[in-house]
Amino acid sequence: MKRKLFAALLCLLLTTLAGCGCEHQWTQASCTAPKTCSLCGDTEGAPIGHSWLAASCTAPKTCENCGETSGDALGHDWADANCQSAKKCARCHVTEGSPTDHSWASATTELPKTCTACGATEGKRIVTDKRFTTAATQQLHGKWKTEMTVHGEDAQMQKYFDEITYTMFYEFCNDGRLILSVELHDQFAFWDAVKAMYKDTFTSLLGEELSQEELNSALKAQYGMDLDHLLDQIISEIDLEEMLGTGVDYVYYVEDGQFYYALSWLNSFKSSAYTLEDGVLTIDAFQAEENPDPVQLTRVE
Repeated sequence: MKRKLFAALLCLLLTTLAGCGCEHQWTQASCTAPKTCSLCGDTEGAPIGHSWLAASCTAPKTCENCGETSGDALGHDWADANCQSAKKCARCHVTEGSPTDHSWASATTELPKTCTACGATEGKRIVTDKRFTTAATQQLHGKWKTEMTVHGEDAQMQKYFDEITYTMFYEFCNDGRLILSVELHDQFAFWDAVKAMYKDTFTSLLGEELSQEELNSALKAQYGMDLDHLLDQIISEIDLEEMLGTGVDYVYYVEDGQFYYALSWLNSFKSSAYTLEDGVLTIDAFQAEENPDPVQLTRVE
């Protein structure tokens, strides 16, 4: 009896030591499975478990070992754009779009031009001068306009245009500035006339006997482009305001029945007679050589 029991125990021990007899080929443990034999399926140890990375604005909670995800991405936590920065995520700091425009308040005698939203400033405060606050001056505050016509014959430019019409704007600001601007009625006709003048100039300089092909060849050699492209470039660089004499701003005030204007409060002022009757402002000072009549302005706003 003892001999049989010993044999049985010996057999069990040998079986345990020998296992299944498989030469295991182990697959490393993963997040969800222990170390496993790819031949017989035997396992050893335990799964390693997920190593989670926290969810971000654009990705859900993610295991850095196996890539498994859980839940949803957080989504961006946007802070609205302002004058100084674009729309921005408070969590990951990514931006979208562009900063908003400043909300400018005009310069005063106390402060320069200032953004009411962020406090940024631009330029300088107005040089203190109380002349622009007179009651008569305040009557002119606002934007005025007059219609102008330049006849080609009067300007000895009849070869290029019959007439060019435009609107001149005079903005009498409440800080003492007088801003002149212009708006062409037919921009295409105006620029066509300018191109024609430049074309004749180049033709004259390079020789009127040249054919169009020869002219283009000469211009390419000198300027690197043909006539049409050269004219387009010249036109793109022309400052219309400067060309028509409206690129300069003034300061102004009205006192004792006279209209006074200068380039700055520190300059000497010129004076002119003026009238303001029935919504029409007439100023002698802005008489043009080709139009000796006083300028009559009507209020726009």
